[in-house]
Amino acid sequence: MYTALQVSLNLFSLVILLMILVDLKYQDELHSPNQFNYIELLHALMIVLVLEALGWVVDKRPGIAFRTANICTNTAYFIMDAFPAFFWAIYVTYNIFGRTRTYNRLRLLLLCPALINVGLCIANLFNGWMFTVSADNVYERGERFYLLVLILVFYVAYANLMVIMNKKRLSVRAYHTLLLFSIPPIIGGALQFLFYGMPSIWTGATLMLLMIYLNIQRIKLGADPLTGISNRRDISSYIKDRIRESATGVSFSGIFIDINNFKSINDTHGHVMGDRALQLTADLLRKSTRKDDFIARYGGDEFLIILPKLEDRVALDKMVSRIKNEFEGWNKLSILPFDLSLSIGSSIYEKGSGLMAEQFIRHLDTLMYKSRQMS
Repeated sequence: MYTALQVSLNLFSLVILLMILVDLKYQDELHSPNQFNYIELLHALMIVLVLEALGWVVDKRPGIAFRTANICTNTAYFIMDAFPAFFWAIYVTYNIFGRTRTYNRLRLLLLCPALINVGLCIANLFNGWMFTVSADNVYERGERFYLLVLILVFYVAYANLMVIMNKKRLSVRAYHTLLLFSIPPIIGGALQFLFYGMPSIWTGATLMLLMIYLNIQRIKLGADPLTGISNRRDISSYIKDRIRESATGVSFSGIFIDINNFKSINDTHGHVMGDRALQLTADLLRKSTRKDDFIARYGGDEFLIILPKLEDRVALDKMVSRIKNEFEGWNKLSILPFDLSLSIGSSIYEKGSGLMAEQFIRHLDTLMYKSRQMS
């Protein structure tokens, strides 16, 4: 009964994941920077689901061939079991920090528990700590199976703690989605740990991956595929909403940004590095602004930031200085063969001015060019 239930659930979960993967491939989204870690998580979970189902199928079947298959399948399953959790932790880290030095450093550190688990699983062939397969081909958990559980708990705890600690870096939707992801896997994992044979942790994870995918689809139409921030399509409607709000007495500010010497970066270092410069600019802008600020790629190497409910010139100047300092700090690291510098125009939308969205953008653009000429 348990075998048929578990295999059926795993196959159902696998079909869901395959449908998501095929749809992403059809939409040419497999290499989008803001979805790459999601794809890694998807692949790892699919492998785990297949191995887990195979483990149930070959268990308790007579014959040395099935016993050998049981040992090999469960060894591979235990090795892979930590990787969906690892990739989830990486996915959370990327959503918080973007493609920065902090992200790269944490990615390497987070790989360590998964590699420790690989060593434990290989050693299990000799000491039976994680699991054993009896002479009559019956799988049983080992006395130190809890080591794998601790590794999984570490990844889940890390991800949730990072989300809570960095709430200000995330949008409201992203915060709740990332925080709620672990609930079904935690419930499934607890039930499976206490009552062997219950549906596994990864069936619950599949449901949450589906929720994240649906969330990705909701925001994708308004996202720039290269940088992951909003695109020009959303700019006009967003500013119009802020203009309507200004009629009630709450104004907003805007910042228009152009990357200096971007053509030279493309010509000297190639378009791949040019794309990298755009991605890095978006990441640094996200890092230096507030969670409720609207950041969009206006076109080419131009970016627009709208700061709702900010109508104080001193506060706006501090935000501009913060952005410049963020880029200056990055340049000091000398990671790329070029520096990133910006020309910036900023202004507060004057309540009652009657400026339309495009007129306000042109005003910011003019201020940006004046700033470039003065520098």
